[in-house]
Amino acid sequence: MSPQVDIEDITKRFPADKFSIHAESESREDADARRRESLEDKRHQHRRSLILTAFAILMVSAIFSAALVAFETGSADDKKWAAGFLSSICFSLVGYLVGKESK
Repeated sequence: MSPQVDIEDITKRFPADKFSIHAESESREDADARRRESLEDKRHQHRRSLILTAFAILMVSAIFSAALVAFETGSADDKKWAAGFLSSICFSLVGYLVGKESK
C-alpha cells in the first residue's frame, strides 16, 4: 500500500511556499528486470575483477620466479636487476598488506 499524503494539510502549514510533486511508479515486472540486470552487472564486475586479479598474481609470480632463478644462477649483472625486482615485489606485497589492514 502506498503512503498517503494530505496535500491540503501541507498547503495549510506552508501557505506561501510553492510545491512541485512528481511521482513515478514502476511495475513489478520493471522492478524485477531492474534487479536482475543489477545482479547480472555485479556478477560480471566480480568475474572481471577475479580474472584481472588472477592474471596479476600469475604475472607477478612469473616475474618473481624468473628473478629468483636469475639471482641464484646468473652473473653479477643478472643478480643486480634480479635483486631490484625481488625487493620491489616484496616491498609492494608488504605495502599492500599493511594498507589493507589499516582500512
